[in-house]
Amino acid sequence: MDFKKAAIGIVIFILTVTFIYYANALINERIRNEYKEVQVYSPAKPEVLTSCEKYNPSTYRGGYGGPNEVSTPDASKYEECSTSEAYLEAKSQYQQDWDEYDKVVKENSDKRKASEDSYKKRSFITILVMSIIAIIAGVLVMKVGAVSFGLIGAGLVTLAYVMIRYFYDIDKPVKTIIVGLALVILIWLAYAKLPDEKTQQ
Repeated sequence: MDFKKAAIGIVIFILTVTFIYYANALINERIRNEYKEVQVYSPAKPEVLTSCEKYNPSTYRGGYGGPNEVSTPDASKYEECSTSEAYLEAKSQYQQDWDEYDKVVKENSDKRKASEDSYKKRSFITILVMSIIAIIAGVLVMKVGAVSFGLIGAGLVTLAYVMIRYFYDIDKPVKTIIVGLALVILIWLAYAKLPDEKTQQ
């Protein structure tokens, strides 16, 4: 293969790899865009709790600028305010707010994971299929060496990429079926289009 043909083959290789990458992004990126995270902020502590708990001896650390605004704890004041109806209601509501916050955070996490899992699975399938198509196309145009080299090389590189990048993120039944089908197709193609030299004689 002369320099011009080699250059064309390398260009075809680069463009094919680039095409497969962006085609996968175009096909599957919408899965990520469909996921909408619910904005949530941690609840602010009610003033009635803050003003009462600064007297709590068990949380007192002492020193100016610490969590308490008084120089000494006051157990009697804390006992009085912590048993008031306003304090108990505020404490209950504050706990409910935190429970709701934790619930939303967990839902966001679950949705994010489901979205990522779906994206990885579909990307694995998409890139694997396009890699096999590139290899098949390269085998079918074996007479044009530069084109065949570029397509087969790109197919092999992207095939290796998808195996390394997504293989352990995909369920075993899914990857077993897909990889098995890919193997059968490639073996059949090699048998049909790449006969042994002794067979041709």
